[in-house]
Amino acid sequence: MGYQLKTTKENLYNKGFRYNSIMSDMETDCYSIRFPVLKYNKHTTLECELTVELQTGNVIINVFNYRTRDQYTPYYYVECGRYDTLKSIQKEINKYIKKLGIKEINSKTADNENTYQN
Repeated sequence: MGYQLKTTKENLYNKGFRYNSIMSDMETDCYSIRFPVLKYNKHTTLECELTVELQTGNVIINVFNYRTRDQYTPYYYVECGRYDTLKSIQKEINKYIKKLGIKEINSKTADNENTYQN
């Protein structure tokens, strides 16, 4: 499964996204937004970064320790099962994805759509 958001640069800016120079390159413009997904004693400890590749509309989801580029490893390492904290993180991400109008797609659909772009 993946996520997609077909939109324009202006719409992304209006939704709070900013240009991401780390993820962008000569062929791809990426825009990102960060939001808290886990708090401890009213302080944000983890945040999610949603990155949209403008040309394809593909959405990349990352979870980081707050205000860093350090990925929260348990979010990605799912072989050992899902515990309640991960479920709560995913619930927050899903809420934000829905709020932004991002669509869930399967990989086969995404490949077909991207193959025939002009």
